[in-house]
Amino acid sequence: MSGGSHGAAPANPRLAAFVTGGAYGVLVVLGLALGLTGSFLFSGTVDSVPIAAIFFVLLNFCCFHLAGWAMRTPLGALAPAVPWLVVVVLMSARRPEGDLVVTGTLPGYVFMVGGMAAALVAVVGAFSRSGGSWLLGGIDAGPRAR
Repeated sequence: MSGGSHGAAPANPRLAAFVTGGAYGVLVVLGLALGLTGSFLFSGTVDSVPIAAIFFVLLNFCCFHLAGWAMRTPLGALAPAVPWLVVVVLMSARRPEGDLVVTGTLPGYVFMVGGMAAALVAVVGAFSRSGGSWLLGGIDAGPRAR
């Protein structure tokens, strides 16, 4: 047994499956929290520059990218991205009373479209790191640290 090897089989596969499922559950909750907090706090501007929306786009990208990296699979990046998208779409829909949380302003569009682009880049990046690189089309990208 080589110490610190990531390729070694777990001692208890049921425990490993439970821990993996729990990690994905935490990532889903993270996506929900990112979507909810971002939907209420995206509108801060400095001289008409949507600073808060840009911050949340960068935060979303970092979280989605790190989730894909930590789980070593594109599903890891999708786990927080999909709930984030669901929350943001629901918060941008007009309610019967006429209210909505994510407005159709510049900060709102930066938050929504930028967040979607961040999710897309993070998921595509996770696909290209996962070994089955459809993006590079079989081109050897050099040695990979695994």
